[in-house]
Amino acid sequence: MNIEKLRELHESTANKGEMFAKMGIARQSFIDILTKKSSPRVENLEKIAKFFNKPVGYFFDEPDAEETNKELTQYKTENTLLREKIKDLNRVILAQEAHIETLTGKKATAAAS
Repeated sequence: MNIEKLRELHESTANKGEMFAKMGIARQSFIDILTKKSSPRVENLEKIAKFFNKPVGYFFDEPDAEETNKELTQYKTENTLLREKIKDLNRVILAQEAHIETLTGKKATAAAS
């Protein structure tokens, strides 16, 4: 868990007492999480995330879903382009094999078939 992110959010909150009341988490439980004396229970982590309007994964350095989707789309596009290049290279190889056959009268065998 990225305690620094939690600490920054905590420090940016003006009224700590009101924060704990709205979260429904005991002050000491929150402080124990900040000082790494204890790990947060799932339900407390969900309350913290909800209060700060963050996904739970935010506290675990999970990548942003939107950014992950952009990267995935980019990888898919690159993959498609690479597959097209491979097809083009295979066509060139086949054309070269045909040319060799024509010149030599013998069947050419490419190293990459």
